[in-house]
Amino acid sequence: MAELRPLIQTVADAVLQTQQGLAGWSGEDKIVRCLGRTLMWSAVLAVQAGCAEHWRPTPRVELEVEGRVHDGPRPISGGWIEFIPVDGAVGHLRSAPIQPDGTFRATRVGAGPHVVRLVQPSSPGVDPAFQQFTSPIRVVIEPGESVEIDLARERLRLRSGGGT
Repeated sequence: MAELRPLIQTVADAVLQTQQGLAGWSGEDKIVRCLGRTLMWSAVLAVQAGCAEHWRPTPRVELEVEGRVHDGPRPISGGWIEFIPVDGAVGHLRSAPIQPDGTFRATRVGAGPHVVRLVQPSSPGVDPAFQQFTSPIRVVIEPGESVEIDLARERLRLRSGGGT
């Protein structure tokens, strides 16, 4: 409804202008002019309604994502993990708490590529780069697949120039 407000306001303004502009016109001229404007705005609304599905984003596929965050053999615990859709993925930022064993379960995560950010992990030594919205950790969320994030591997990738 919010996307139709500007169009509805434009139609209301046109009707008001028509009423004000017809003050000196005869009855038959008023009918012809009002009918013309009514048909014009009806066509605009019909086009708007017909094209609306092409203006909307692709329907989003929401998934439940399970996985584990670790630094080599050591689990990352505490805080939470965030999935931020990027590169055309449809969805919203989603987060989930990280359990003491490094596992997590996030719901309603959109399918596709995401940046992964770790927020306030209680494990020491987590690289600050992994805690930023510009985190170099990237994953592609797909149905039925778990997410395994090894910070040691991500650090090596970052140092070798394979970052963002």
